[in-house]
Formats: sequence, C-alpha cells, structure tokens
Amino acid sequence: MITREAWMRRTRSTLSNVGDRLARPMRRRLLLYVSSVGASLALAHGSSLRELHALPADAEGWNQFDAHLRAHAGVPVWIAVDSVEEIFRVETLPRTHGRDRVEMTARRLRHLLHHTPYRAVVGLGADGHAERFSFMGLTAPELLQPWLDVLRLHAQPIAGVWLAPLLYRPLLARLRLAQGSLLLVAEHTAGLRLAYFERGGLRSARLALSDTLTPGDPLRQYASEVERTRQALLAQRLLARGEPLQVVLIDPMNSLHAMAEHLPDTQSYRWQSVGRAQLLSMLGIPADLMTGSPDGLLLRLLPEAPAAANLLPPELRLPFRRHRQGWALRLGAATVFGAGVLTAFALGLEARQLRQHAHTALAQAAQAEQRALQLRALVPAQTDIEAAWQALQAWRWVQARRRDPASDLMRVHRLAAGQAGVRPTRLVWQAPAGTAGAPPQIMLEAELDATDPLTARARIDGLIAAYQAAGWSARLTRWALDDRAAAELAGDFARPDGGPDLTFQLSLLPGREPGR
Repeated sequence: MITREAWMRRTRSTLSNVGDRLARPMRRRLLLYVSSVGASLALAHGSSLRELHALPADAEGWNQFDAHLRAHAGVPVWIAVDSVEEIFRVETLPRTHGRDRVEMTARRLRHLLHHTPYRAVVGLGADGHAERFSFMGLTAPELLQPWLDVLRLHAQPIAGVWLAPLLYRPLLARLRLAQGSLLLVAEHTAGLRLAYFERGGLRSARLALSDTLTPGDPLRQYASEVERTRQALLAQRLLARGEPLQVVLIDPMNSLHAMAEHLPDTQSYRWQSVGRAQLLSMLGIPADLMTGSPDGLLLRLLPEAPAAANLLPPELRLPFRRHRQGWALRLGAATVFGAGVLTAFALGLEARQLRQHAHTALAQAAQAEQRALQLRALVPAQTDIEAAWQALQAWRWVQARRRDPASDLMRVHRLAAGQAGVRPTRLVWQAPAGTAGAPPQIMLEAELDATDPLTARARIDGLIAAYQAAGWSARLTRWALDDRAAAELAGDFARPDGGPDLTFQLSLLPGREPGR
C-alpha cells in the first residue's frame, strides 16, 4: 500500500510539472541585439540561451527576423541597442520623495531628451540633501525602426529597450566590482565599447565603431581608444590626476588579452581581464553560442537589465503588460486548481487512514475489554474486599477491648424503634475506611412514616437528639429529601411507585463504654 508521504511527493511532483509546463511559454524570450552593423537574435528559456542567429541590417536580415517571429509567435522580445547616438548625463538634483521626485525627474528628462521618445532616468543614490541621477536616451530611433516595424506586423509583445553599456551592471555585481570606479572595456559586433562605472552606476560610455578602425593591428587601435577615454575622464574630473585607472577587460573571445602591451603608459592603469572560460562558467552560456561573435554575452545579460533603464515608451509596453498579466492569471488559476485537487486528495487519504486507525483501536479496545472481564471473574470485587477489610478491622477493635458488638447494635435498634414514625431497615457494624485503630461505627438505615418532608426531617432530628442524649455521636449521612443547602444529597428523590423516598442513613459512634 502506498504511504501518505510517498503519495504527497508524487502529487507535488505532478503539480510542479504541470505548473512548469503552464509557465514555460512565459519563460521563453527572444533577445535581440541591434547595432548599425546588424543584429543578433537569440532564443532563451529562463536564463539559458538556446539559439543564436546573426542578422544583417538589410532586407535579407529583416526577412530572416520575420521568419523567426513566425516560428515563435507570441513570445516577448527584449532589445539591446548598441549605438554611438546615445546620451548619458549625470546630474545632481534636490532630494525629494514620492510624487514630487517622479515629477521632477520626468520634467528634467523631457527637457534634456525632448527630441526622442526612447529615454529613461536611473537614480544613483543620495548625497546629503541632494541626489544623483543618470539621464540616458537613444538619439537615433531610426536605428530601431525597421526591426520594430517587423515586430508590430506580428503584434509581438516588447518587454523593453536597453542601451548596451547598462547590461554590464549585473556582471560587475557577480564579479564583486560594483562598489568602486572602473573602466569596462568589451568588444562588440559594432566595435569597442568603453563604459565608466562609479559605485555601480554608469557615468559615461563611448563606442569606437569597428568600421572606423584603420586596417592593421586592431589591438593597437583599441589601446589608443582606452588611452583617449582616460584622458577624457581626466578632463571631466571624473578621474584624479595621478590616480591609476582600473580597467576591467571583458574578453569572451580571448582575443584582447594582449591589449595592455600597446598602452603608452602602463603605470596609469590597473589591469584586470575576465576571459572566456570564466564568463562561460559564471553565466552558464553554451560554448558553441560564442564561437564567432561576442554578442552572446550581451544577450545573456539582457534579461537582467535594470527595469528603471528601460527606454521603451509607455504606450509600447502595454501589449507586453497584457501578455504578462494573461499568463499570470492562467498560472494563478492552475495553481489554485492544483492546490484544491491536492487538498482534496490529501483529505481523502487522511480520512482513509483515520478510519483504519479507528478500526484498529476498536479491535484493541474489544480485546482489552474481554481480558478485563476474564480478570474480573478471577478477582473479587473491590467493594467486597473493602467490606471484608472493614469487618476485619472492626473485629480487631472489639477483640482488643473485649466488647460485644451485639449490645451496641441492640441499643441502636431500640432507640430507633422507640422513636415514633421510624422503622429501622438495616444495621451495618464496620470500622471507618482508612482510619486504622479507630472505633467501629454503626450505619443505621431506616424509613419514615410521614406525609411531607418537613415532618420527616423533624423526626430525624428527634432521633439524632435521642442518640446524643444516650452518649452516641450521630451524624446524618444520606437523605434524599434534605432541605438544607449545606447537606449532602444522595439517592433517588422518589420511589418507583411515585411516592416520596423518605429513607435516611445515620452514622453512629459510641461515646462511652456500657455501664460507665
């Protein structure tokens, strides 16, 4: 028989697989890298790349892009743009909060980048009573226009548009380099990308286009671009004179490691290289997707781009928002349904196990009851044992004092019978339970001839007074119709024939020896 734990594990696994299948279309992404040279398209599932295709920036490339969208209809698209027509500007504004902060930054963003709808602002942190912001935008929207036209033709949802330099922020966090100031150098299809980061925020960026490089040794020309960037940082006072510039070389193709040898002044740099093996291991990129192009690295980092740096205008984000909400509703409904099914099955299994336990407990109880009956047949009842013990204690007391119990019983009977309306019915002579060595007591049970409880009570009080006058200690121990609140009530209030039950019981102790 399957156990409850095994059934629960199997059910959770089944529901997890169903949820994964339902969420699988939402986890699929199309990642597009666009530059003036061309584009690269990758299909991603979660955080892993599955395919990588190079698309030229002409009609043939757009037709290929159209074919890929037909094969992956409805899959959302993330776009990275690598262009020299970009603006990065850092400004310090008064520190505000809430709606005032949003309105202030939006107004400043419209003022700086009024000529393009592809713009965004990212906060770089507070500095006393002020706050630094990075305003960025794409000043040449026509670079994106052919690719967006194909996307609109297929009504493909667009998640966002990001500038290529911002994609390196998650990589710097993984390398634990996000707290200092550094110049990041990486080779793209469009050319050599140089981005200056300060405390994790992008301060400035340059792109040395590949078609502007003169034929010859590219590493020497790349080194000159690095030196030119260092001089620009000194001129902008982003780098102090005499301070060495930390350079992080991102080299997914292992083709740039000798660049440092061509720098005119190596003392002005602190060089750090991140090679192909480290990048593939850190990001989990298949090696065959980065054989002929470094764009696979950017496309892998694209889904981790900061949401605040999304340049896509709000009106173009609406289809993606509806797409995500639709899948969220479907997944939520499937989750609720699965949870209900799991709960119903769990309750059914629990009820079945409870029934089994109940049957087992009943069988054990029946066996215990049968055993108790067998043992009880062999052992005398407890009341019989107690009565015998009390009789033994009473006899020992009498034997030690050479006293005849018959005389006490007769005295008690005569006093009761001499009382008007009292009929003795039973006399019991025994030692009190739990009081070894105490004198035995006599329990008198009698019935009354009376028409009402008050008269019966008066006769009982008269009998008690008679016993006390004769030297006995008398105490009423049971009377069903006792009208005193502090008295103990015991027995039935009525006889089976319907009349009042006027039976009572007295506990009597002798006060002195006879004849004294």
